[in-house]
Amino acid sequence: MDARAWTVGEVAARIDRGEVPVFIDTRRPTFRSDAELTVPGALRIPVEEIQARAATLPRDRAVVTYCGLSRQASSERAASLLAERGFDAHPLAGGFEAWQDAGMTVQADPSRGTDGH
Repeated sequence: MDARAWTVGEVAARIDRGEVPVFIDTRRPTFRSDAELTVPGALRIPVEEIQARAATLPRDRAVVTYCGLSRQASSERAASLLAERGFDAHPLAGGFEAWQDAGMTVQADPSRGTDGH
């Protein structure tokens, strides 16, 4: 099942209406740059772990998956896997890069220590 991508604008409008989605950052640790920034509250789940961790995700909110750049193969795959399991899941069009470029809120990854690990 293909999950339709949501634009940053669509996600922002939902947040403004109080419909805050669950964000899943599908970037692998080796590809997380951007000064280790993330969408606030995002869960770090590489696409390879989506199936194993799906049972831990809330089903009462939409899920927005993202990777680093506009080439969003991992976030599309993650959203499709979740959609197949009944989640309202959507990849973020343009990935984290589009989120940042739109001036949306980002934060340092709280799971990373001060030494970068």
